[in-house]
Amino acid sequence: MSSYRRAEGVVFREVDGEAFLVAPNDVELFHLNPIGTAIWRALGEPTSPREVAALLHAAFPREDRNRITRDVTAMFARLKQGGFITPA
Repeated sequence: MSSYRRAEGVVFREVDGEAFLVAPNDVELFHLNPIGTAIWRALGEPTSPREVAALLHAAFPREDRNRITRDVTAMFARLKQGGFITPA
């Protein structure tokens, strides 16, 4: 599975407990849910969806592993589509 990194110029902001991204040359905010925020923090270094899913499952062992994997995979797809991440 491919590794990804944060795209250059993406701005991350937390306001009143909510997390947002803004891509370069864009004026719209992309709201991050808690999974998205955890993924963004993990992307401080190049990482893959599989690695992030494993980290989240270790942090939340009572949660269903398949659900975590689906959620992480879906969020990586949205981040890639929005131009917030690029292949490492």
